[in-house]
Amino acid sequence: MSGFTRADRHLSADGLMMIAPDLVAPLADMLERAVAEYGREDWGDWTPGGIALFGTDPSVRRMGEHKAFVVILPEEAGDDDDVALFCLAHEVVHCLDFSREAGAPMIEEGAAVRMSLIGPKYAEPGFAETARDYCMTGPGGEHYAVALLAVEALLEINPEAIRTLRRDNPSWGAITPARLRAVAPGLPDELAELLCEVRQMRPDTERDLALALLAAKRVEGEA
Repeated sequence: MSGFTRADRHLSADGLMMIAPDLVAPLADMLERAVAEYGREDWGDWTPGGIALFGTDPSVRRMGEHKAFVVILPEEAGDDDDVALFCLAHEVVHCLDFSREAGAPMIEEGAAVRMSLIGPKYAEPGFAETARDYCMTGPGGEHYAVALLAVEALLEINPEAIRTLRRDNPSWGAITPARLRAVAPGLPDELAELLCEVRQMRPDTERDLALALLAAKRVEGEA
């Protein structure tokens, strides 16, 4: 049973992505919940550019020429409302801060996984529990599991830790091990260090494909 209208969905101008205006309202709701959990958003001069369905990997993409960001959901989310909510809740946390150019630190990734489990009201009973099991044991999700457990450990010590850390400076990248220990006394040093690490969370399939295509073209050119 669908909770979304799917009204006005249409292909992008290049025909590669399905634009989903009906998911903008759920995104706004999830953003409100993320702000309540983790503190204010800091978009600077960036603006929301909508939601699109494309490929298999969810992400937030910046359209530099328009100073807009687009939330990309996997194509399967177009037919499954709970999957759409799960992905939206995760990606919305990455929409809280656009100050960084590098990858997200583990504290941001863990906060995003946690939001995907506590934020949405899923239609299917037990979906959140199934999703957590997948996050903990699913293929290629090892770093996400570590990030989630680290954030949960931090918030167990101080439930206000992330909001406090982001109150004056909302940049996830500005969070340091010393600041973590200050807001969460007793947090082990190794956990504080881990939360500030930047890791490649999953294989970059699109990048790998692009590199493979380039390699194939080189081979053809040399033949």
